[in-house]
Amino acid sequence: MIRDQPQPHLLPRKLQKMNEPTADTAAEAHRKARIAVLSWERTDADIADPAHQARIADLTRHAGALIAATAFVAPGAEVFTDRLVLGERSWIAAHAIVRGDVAFGDDCTINAYACISGQVRCGNGVRIASHVSIVGFNHGFEDPDRPIHEQGLTSVGIEIGDDVWIGANAVILDGVNVGHGAVIAAGAVVTRDVPALAIVAGVPAKVVRRRGGERRTTPSRRSEAERALTALDARVKADWRQVLTRNRIEGGYLSREADGIARPSARHLCDALEIATGFGALEEALLTVGEIASRNTTISRLQDLQDPASGLFPDPSRPPKAGVPLRNDGLALYNVLAVGYALEVLGAAPRHRVSVPDSKLQQ
Repeated sequence: MIRDQPQPHLLPRKLQKMNEPTADTAAEAHRKARIAVLSWERTDADIADPAHQARIADLTRHAGALIAATAFVAPGAEVFTDRLVLGERSWIAAHAIVRGDVAFGDDCTINAYACISGQVRCGNGVRIASHVSIVGFNHGFEDPDRPIHEQGLTSVGIEIGDDVWIGANAVILDGVNVGHGAVIAAGAVVTRDVPALAIVAGVPAKVVRRRGGERRTTPSRRSEAERALTALDARVKADWRQVLTRNRIEGGYLSREADGIARPSARHLCDALEIATGFGALEEALLTVGEIASRNTTISRLQDLQDPASGLFPDPSRPPKAGVPLRNDGLALYNVLAVGYALEVLGAAPRHRVSVPDSKLQQ
């Protein structure tokens, strides 16, 4: 009867349910994906897994590999070597690239996205972080008349001793020997041999201290700048009065300018006023009437410099050349700032507006 016949439209759903992963199989798939990247979590069962053993056999056949029984090569590791030695308990994580003639001792770890290429020899216990590049070859490039890609490759090789830690994004170039127990800081570019137990950092990498020795911190650029400014501040505080006294003359200040000639200038008076104000001692820079400092005399002297028509401040000690418009005189333009600031610290202002176009003042 019809009701006893199979119902074809229901069969695909039944088959689908048969193929749905159970919670246990989903968890195991997640764990395997995890250890591919976090390969330090591998177990003996993962090493003995048929899929892993097949991977090892394939590398032995096609990549010249000699892999210890307790070593682990994650699925997704890109291994294309002519020769590979991987010692006991060592592992290569997914997404790492290993190519060339490479040997790792026991307990070595190559994290995801590290790239080891060319001729590289590592001792025991070498820790290689993500995005490290160890490049045991170089391109020929000395002949400027030939394209670099036609000049071939050279290879001296890289030797890395036991118990070395290489931080993320570090680069080690061909020909380098790294001594045992060394630490390569993150981002370092190693172009020269690294002594045993040394900690190196920077571009190019330099020794910053030795493991087990007295810690020596490398000051930041900010701290170096702050220290330099503090020293300058102390020197200026100690010397500024002497500088003003040495350059003071009757009615103003005399100082050497950029051409090496000492001459009086309105700018020198303005500078003296600003310097003294910076140290809370404005009165010490004022012009004097007799022996009495006079703010009003100083203000009047500066205001009298201004040309009423243009608002500029030509300097009596260096007047504009004959036939040169005042707006083209650099000193008259500069003194708008110099005299303007000085009058401001004196609590005053120019008598006239500046009528020169802004574009000229910005030149």
